[in-house]
Amino acid sequence: MLLFVVPIGVFFYLGAIYEEGAIKNVSIAVLDLDHTDLSRKVISNVEASPKLNIIQFLNSNDNIDDIFINHPEIKGFYVIPKNFQKNILNGKQEKLLVYTNSSNIIYGNLIYKEAATFINTMSSGINLQTFKLNGIPHEKAIKMVMPIRVITKPLYNAYYNYLYYLVPGLTTVLLQMIVFLLAARSINSEYSNETYNALLNLANGSVFKIILGKLIAYTTR
Repeated sequence: MLLFVVPIGVFFYLGAIYEEGAIKNVSIAVLDLDHTDLSRKVISNVEASPKLNIIQFLNSNDNIDDIFINHPEIKGFYVIPKNFQKNILNGKQEKLLVYTNSSNIIYGNLIYKEAATFINTMSSGINLQTFKLNGIPHEKAIKMVMPIRVITKPLYNAYYNYLYYLVPGLTTVLLQMIVFLLAARSINSEYSNETYNALLNLANGSVFKIILGKLIAYTTR
């Protein structure tokens, strides 16, 4: 009976833990020191991401070093520096500052990855507009902006769902631990009930027979 009930129970238990499958709506904050159309476009890109959720807009009076201490619910935040739009329009390189609470590496990597994704998209759009203003045709400008395209085709787990690759492995490990626990408990009970010597005599001193007998007893109930 245990052979069927325990695996099914463990499988559904782990499935419930990873029901969502992927990390979504990670709580972040944004500090906009520029307040321009371009900085607002950055914020719009953040809001459009299904993996991020802006729960607070910081101001210049906030101490950056204390953000994670005063607001533990915030997993990371973006800082758009002053003169962000002005420097970009003047052909200067700008930066988006990404602060993450790296005590949780998963959140930290996700926040950085999302920033890299939408900043690369925005950078390509800015370069595209610049080329078009210089009289370069649209199709040619696109090829100049993106001379190499990366096309990803994930197989077997297209949505990078934790449920698909964590649950089978964790189920196996947890079942192994349960088997070891039950095996130890079954032998220990013989010592507790002072019946181990009788069991050993019944098995003619064979440990293999004892283990086999216990296995049959626990798996055929």
